[in-house]
Amino acid sequence: MKSFFILLILSISSISLSQNEGEWQLFKSVSGVDFYQKETDCTPDNIPSQKGVLIKIINTNEVSASISWELDVWYNDVQHKANIRDGENEYHFTLDSNEKVEGSCNVPNGALYIFKEFIVFKDDTKMTKFEFRNIKIQKD
Repeated sequence: MKSFFILLILSISSISLSQNEGEWQLFKSVSGVDFYQKETDCTPDNIPSQKGVLIKIINTNEVSASISWELDVWYNDVQHKANIRDGENEYHFTLDSNEKVEGSCNVPNGALYIFKEFIVFKDDTKMTKFEFRNIKIQKD
């Protein structure tokens, strides 16, 4: 009976932990390259806890592909353009055939992590939308 309760507690814990992690959702597919997104809570050591969107890119082609895009982000329904230098929101990856790259909370800055909102601070700023623009796929 004791082992039943331990198993029950472990099952409930794993269910509640998985609710903090969203499921990968395909949001764009271009020339054999699939782009997925997943919302998650991030609590890295070097920055305050926050919600973010992780990006996963999969090259489903039989050849390697060079992938580039520009990221546009809206906070509180206003496109964020202030203090952005030329090329700052341009991202590039080269993936081999059937290779994938995936964002994580360990490195929350960069192309595969998009800040949504803080968890611990009281702040009204919240990402309301993002878009990948000018996606280019060059198959090698």
